[in-house]
Amino acid sequence: MIKVEKFESVEKAFNKLIEKNKKCVIIRHELGPDGEIKEHSHDEDEFVVFKTGFFRVGCDSETRDFNLNNNVHVVFYPKSSKHSLKNLRDKLNYFVIRDIL
Repeated sequence: MIKVEKFESVEKAFNKLIEKNKKCVIIRHELGPDGEIKEHSHDEDEFVVFKTGFFRVGCDSETRDFNLNNNVHVVFYPKSSKHSLKNLRDKLNYFVIRDIL
């Protein structure tokens, strides 16, 4: 099951997801129209923060479409899960948060 949590703002999402004094990396990404991140996995948990866009996420054998308009959603990918992302419309901006191992 794809785990998703909704937040009022990106700042509130960051405040909940990032523990104080814990080392993590925040990466700002952009995908162009029809851009795609092929299925892959990581050795650490990953949180992906979206605010706007029309896109499809995949995690293991499940997929889910999102159509967001200033509604912050965070998708959680457990470590070692195979996940992917497909932009279905215009430019897609998002953040990835991972712990530093």
